[in-house]
Amino acid sequence: METKEPLRWRRKAKFIDSPVERVASLASFSRQNFSFYEIWDLPPEDRSLLFFRLMGIRCLKPIRNTEEFQTLMLPAFKQVLHTNTTVLDLTGFVSFFPKLQRVALTRATIFRISDFAPNLKELIIKRDRDLREDPHNNYLSSDEEVLDALCQLKKLIVLQMEVLAFDLPDLLTLGKQLPKLKYLSTNVTKKIEMNSVKELKMSFKQLKVFLFCSNADWEKRQALRRLIIKSLKQIQVVEDFSSQLCATKDWFILPELGTPGESDLRHLTLDYDLGPKPADLHLKYPRVTHLKIDWSEFGKCENNMLQMTTLLKFSHIQSLELLYGVPIAFVYQLITKYGPNLLALDVADGRPEMDLTYNHIFYFCPKLEKLCLVGRGTEEKIDSFAQLKELNLSLSFGCFGSNSPTLFNLLSAPDLKKLELLGQFKDVEDLRMLTSMIKTGRIFLNLENLVVNFNWFTLMKITAKKEIYFKQTVEFLFVAMNYLGKRLTQIKFCLNDCTEYTQLARCLKENATEKEMERISSFYRGANSENLGWIVNKDLIAMLEKRREE
Repeated sequence: METKEPLRWRRKAKFIDSPVERVASLASFSRQNFSFYEIWDLPPEDRSLLFFRLMGIRCLKPIRNTEEFQTLMLPAFKQVLHTNTTVLDLTGFVSFFPKLQRVALTRATIFRISDFAPNLKELIIKRDRDLREDPHNNYLSSDEEVLDALCQLKKLIVLQMEVLAFDLPDLLTLGKQLPKLKYLSTNVTKKIEMNSVKELKMSFKQLKVFLFCSNADWEKRQALRRLIIKSLKQIQVVEDFSSQLCATKDWFILPELGTPGESDLRHLTLDYDLGPKPADLHLKYPRVTHLKIDWSEFGKCENNMLQMTTLLKFSHIQSLELLYGVPIAFVYQLITKYGPNLLALDVADGRPEMDLTYNHIFYFCPKLEKLCLVGRGTEEKIDSFAQLKELNLSLSFGCFGSNSPTLFNLLSAPDLKKLELLGQFKDVEDLRMLTSMIKTGRIFLNLENLVVNFNWFTLMKITAKKEIYFKQTVEFLFVAMNYLGKRLTQIKFCLNDCTEYTQLARCLKENATEKEMERISSFYRGANSENLGWIVNKDLIAMLEKRREE
């Protein structure tokens, strides 16, 4: 992992179409004929800031450039490591690792952090949860030397180590050695052995958030979740957030309230095997703010009618997520009960008999800021938008007909700051209409974050209709960028939950082989690159990489 010192940049080196160009843009350098040595002409503080930014910008290239890593990323990494470093996001740095060297470089990275940044309070290496939950995913396992190195970071409060997997006993050891740890997000191997309540208490005395993925059996994962909730009274979130509208970056550790020894759990996901007696959920977890009901599991419980009554007795609910199958009458009861203080609502239910309307939601939820509905197909004139700032809109299941007044009415919410479009409009003319509304200033006046997700499952069935829709989407994205101006700071274009457009476009642009494409995602399996050339749009790639969420 060593490189020659002192650090000098070769003046003829040009790094085109990469995160480096984004750094050049941040530094107001000319992208034309840019070479990285120019950054050394900046004042030390500005140069340091750029290096920190570079560490967090992911590389989406299908083929890693070893020279770029050795002459650019590695020296920049060394520059950000020092005793004054307290927060370090290396998500971008590790994404540059060549695949065959990934294990060795990950180990070496952790060793160097342990030696040169001993005062770290936050260490972050993120990986998309959808990829981590992929059943074909092979985790990179930790070992004794890596564990020892991490244990030296005694001041850590936040550890997001999502590229490694740990045996549960090793996590307990890590917890004992990091007494200030409050936020942990990682992966757990199949070796989930049920430890005692006492062991967990001794290992995680301050832990508030414990997020994990695992390729262990579902029963073992649920048993571990129950044990953590039972053992750690101070825990606030376990395994995952109980709302897809809540993201890591939005979450902050809340102060403890109430009686010591009482559960401080804030996110509660209910299924039929959670464990507590059905009549006292609100007493066992009195401070729950985010409630998720997975009825496909929860509905199996023999006492679910009694539990349904219990679910109306919480005092602090701010977020509801209701998965398919919750009795319709009970959906209305939940919204009526918690609506006055509800900030986020997610109802994923495409049953034809589900007649929940937007007007009903906004009437009973006057403070609502985030909304996600799947399966709504009613036509209505929306009278009020509450305080709607974030909207996840499913275009699948034939929810909206062609030229739907409700659809355009909903998208005209005046305070909307974030929009995610999942699937495709029923008619491409609707997308053209939306594009026209942006041009004429009738929509998205306060939009800051736009996500378009086609929800494609495979590349093997790309039709002419999809090609036409794709090209109109490109125009829509360019119009959004040009007409919404600087307000629209983040744009993300995905083919599905695991695959960004730029990944596919780069594969095609760089003539990656099918095998190289499959290494990124099984989504690429069977793709015929000769028929997909129309997907590559260099201007779109550049625009998305400039404005994508970092």
